[in-house]
Amino acid sequence: MSEFPKGSEWTKWDLHIHTPESIINDYGNSADVWEKFLKDLEALPEEFKVIGINDYLFLDGYKKIKYEKEINGRLSNIKLILPVVEFRIQKFAGVEFRNTKRINLHVIFSNELDINTIESQFLNALEQSYKLSSDINRDYWNGSITKESLKDLGKKIKSNVPDKELPKYQSDLIEGFNNLNLDEKKIFEILKNRHYFKDKYLIAVGKTEWDELQWSNSSVTDKKTIINNAHLVFTSAKSVEKYVNAREKLSKEEVNDLLLDCSDAHTYSYKDTTKDRIGNCFNWIKANPTFEGLRQIIFEGSERVRVQEGNPQEDFKKSFFSEINITNTNIFNHSEVKFDETKLELSQNLVTIIGGRGKGKSLLLDSIAKTFNKFQENGREREISIPNDKFTVTYQKTDGTTNEYHIQNENNLDYLHIHQGEVKEIVDPQNSYKLDDEIKKLLNLTNEADSLDVPESEIERLINEIFEIKNWFNYKDSNGNYLNSYDYNRKKKKEKEDLIKTITTEENRQLIDKYIGNLNKINKISEQSTKAQQVLNNLLHFQDQINNDIQILNEYSDIVEDKIPQLNIQTQRLSINNFLANAKTQIATLQDDNFEIDTKFKDAGIKTDISGLLEQISIYQDEIDTYNRRIKEIDLKNEDIEYKYTRLKELADLIEQAHEKCIENINSKWIQLKSGKNYWNEEQKKLIADLLDDIEIKAHEVFNSNEFYNQILGCLNLRKFRETQLQSKNEKIEEIFQIKSKDDYLKLLRGEKIVYLDGNYLNLAETLDSDLFNKGGAIEFLSILLLERTRKKYWKVQSKSTYKGKEIRQLSVGMRGTFYVCIKLATSPFIKPFVFDQPEDDLDNEFIVESLVPIFEKIKKYRQVIIVTHNANLVVNADAEQVIVAKNNDEVLSYESGAIENPAIREQICNILEGGEPAFSMREKKYGFVEI
Repeated sequence: MSEFPKGSEWTKWDLHIHTPESIINDYGNSADVWEKFLKDLEALPEEFKVIGINDYLFLDGYKKIKYEKEINGRLSNIKLILPVVEFRIQKFAGVEFRNTKRINLHVIFSNELDINTIESQFLNALEQSYKLSSDINRDYWNGSITKESLKDLGKKIKSNVPDKELPKYQSDLIEGFNNLNLDEKKIFEILKNRHYFKDKYLIAVGKTEWDELQWSNSSVTDKKTIINNAHLVFTSAKSVEKYVNAREKLSKEEVNDLLLDCSDAHTYSYKDTTKDRIGNCFNWIKANPTFEGLRQIIFEGSERVRVQEGNPQEDFKKSFFSEINITNTNIFNHSEVKFDETKLELSQNLVTIIGGRGKGKSLLLDSIAKTFNKFQENGREREISIPNDKFTVTYQKTDGTTNEYHIQNENNLDYLHIHQGEVKEIVDPQNSYKLDDEIKKLLNLTNEADSLDVPESEIERLINEIFEIKNWFNYKDSNGNYLNSYDYNRKKKKEKEDLIKTITTEENRQLIDKYIGNLNKINKISEQSTKAQQVLNNLLHFQDQINNDIQILNEYSDIVEDKIPQLNIQTQRLSINNFLANAKTQIATLQDDNFEIDTKFKDAGIKTDISGLLEQISIYQDEIDTYNRRIKEIDLKNEDIEYKYTRLKELADLIEQAHEKCIENINSKWIQLKSGKNYWNEEQKKLIADLLDDIEIKAHEVFNSNEFYNQILGCLNLRKFRETQLQSKNEKIEEIFQIKSKDDYLKLLRGEKIVYLDGNYLNLAETLDSDLFNKGGAIEFLSILLLERTRKKYWKVQSKSTYKGKEIRQLSVGMRGTFYVCIKLATSPFIKPFVFDQPEDDLDNEFIVESLVPIFEKIKKYRQVIIVTHNANLVVNADAEQVIVAKNNDEVLSYESGAIENPAIREQICNILEGGEPAFSMREKKYGFVEI
């Protein structure tokens, strides 16, 4: 495993620190001074990981610090110390003659270079000729650059100035250094032509006061040449704002603006009134703390450099998979393939997993999917049988807290996971509903977006009630009589009335009429008494239930002190009991009256069986009353079913309105999404706008008449739809039902006559009563019309998508995949981790290079992206923070991780990924890297 397995991380780099050995410094130079200096470095905040030791032309200070770290174990907080040398070259930065400022040129060497090599092959190779006076007869100075030669130069400088013009000089060494100006071409020539230094140095220009730098004078061409030939630019900004102004000025002049802030420390950290003190640096670099890490900023520019107070990783808080822990374990029950003991700390940015075929790349992602129940249809995730304690995933939330998930638990975590090959399946035009589901998720709509507010259970109840009434009307006795029809009940009523007439004479008619009237009253009062008793029973039951709920609420509620009073129906109870008592009294009175009528019959001397006559009349009258009640019930049932058919019309309106609302909702949410959320920054809004730029989504209704007829086929009496030579069965069905569109469907529900049968047009009620259906088919037909679970199979609101102006079905597989990934990336783009197994399998290569790479470069700042890939562009040119290399040794899977700048990782990228080396070359050319 590499030294920095999490890959590239943000740390502070200060590449311009002077030591007590520096020609010019404010420390002094003694053993005590050096101890104080080292302690100051050791006290730097933990984010400082790299320093550059810059003692102008010499490396004595670097040697001492290197010795203290490597031999004496000091500076453990610092991961990397780089040697830097600084020259003043012959080009000028200013325009005022007396305030002319020389351009400082810095050479940053790799720590892997031997110090003797830098001194012997570079510093000692530099020679300088310096004219001491404008008088051509005066002396020249030339020689190698050493402290002694600089002192010699300083003496010559002093001796060649007349006494009357003699300024206040400093030491001979400092004066020699101040007047030593080198030809930058000579510096570049030595570095470029000596193999020792290949890929082992970088050039930086500075420290120039950029705010004072004028680009409009005659030397502008030379200045731009110098700065553009450098890899980096150094400044020593007193504040982040000053740095921003300096960089903006460089950008405006269209010159190299890869500007690093350095302390240019000449003194201790506690001297906080000056910029040039230890630790006063705002420079963050995202890279391994290695020289190769520094080289990465040349290729990626500002994406790897930030100048600010806090860690850039904290600029946008995000949740991410922080760690995977695997104990040596078999992966499947019936396979020898196993994971090796592995601990993977994961970058929260872009993580790429690479490896040859069968090395376990996708198995790692499948195991994550298994952990969070992200199963693909027919995928192998379900077959993974790793014991619960052998595979754990740690998830870090935005507040820094973590959750640990074990593979066999029922874990639920909201993140995006695209399995290998899943894209092709989702964007298959034959599975348009899957793509529609994804788009609705993108717009935060559920599949019930076009659903009714009316519960499905209520619709089912309505259907059942309609058919309960229809069955009631269709009930027949053993003789085939419809017992609940008007005709039958009116006929039977008349029969009983006629029978009463046959036993009624002029002599007894008046008494019999009164007797029958009393019987009618008794029956009516008895019915009312029964109803009143039912009401009382219901009230008592309701009272008990409600008071029980009130008691529970009072016991547990702490919202108010005053308790809810109990329900009391005493008033209603007394009234109903009075009603029942009065009814009983009236019935008794009527019965007494009829007894008197019986007596009158006898007293009148009517010669007949009075008791039998009155008993028979009573029986007939009871039957007449029954038929009257039945006729009244038929009236009520007809009113009820008419109301229920009216309710069907209302449901038709509600379905239409729900669809219209869903269409409006989808269209408006799509517009909102493309515009971005109010709380997004401009970069986030542009990122989503770029993702969705070629995509257009509009909602529309889809009514599939073929699917409609497939749905109703099972409920039809197929004998009514026999094929003929001229017409198929299906054509016959379509000819009768006449439903070809949503408008036809709505007409049928609204009661219009649309079904054509035997020369007549039928409405829905008439259709349900026809012989078009098999047993139970009519209720099934109505269910297919109304219930959402069946209706949505043939009529629903769907999104209609286009990409680059073409419908999805017109796109190539790769373009469909590209469309889908853009949609997927725009789904909760700045929150959830995004896991994608081999995107290149489903995408156009042009899209990968031109679009997906820059998308990943931007989006990784806002969400963790983990991909398995064979495409070098997605690793190299998307500047993956972490590369995980999968390996298989005799069916034991292991993983090595590190950053692109890690030479061992780079080598494996080039060996494993096709186009690896060209990808690195293209990247370096893209960013204009030159070996100066």
